[in-house]
Amino acid sequence: MSATPPPSPREPAARRFFVLQAARLSGVALVVLGIIASKGTALLFLGEDLGYAMMGLGLLILFFVPVWLARKWRSEQPGRDTQPD
Repeated sequence: MSATPPPSPREPAARRFFVLQAARLSGVALVVLGIIASKGTALLFLGEDLGYAMMGLGLLILFFVPVWLARKWRSEQPGRDTQPD
């Protein structure tokens, strides 16, 4: 039987980095699609109002989701004091 090696400390950091970047990229994609839909030049089936909603949701995802995830992950670290001395 071979024992699996313990995960290196870089693996969670790399995974979290890519999740943060994916959240930012999805926010930018929603903003771009929302702009295209609101202009009415393409994606006519979505409608102008839905385009504006997509832009708003994309901006929320772009600016707030990465910050929220970083705070959530920071508080999950074992052995870290949450209150200053």
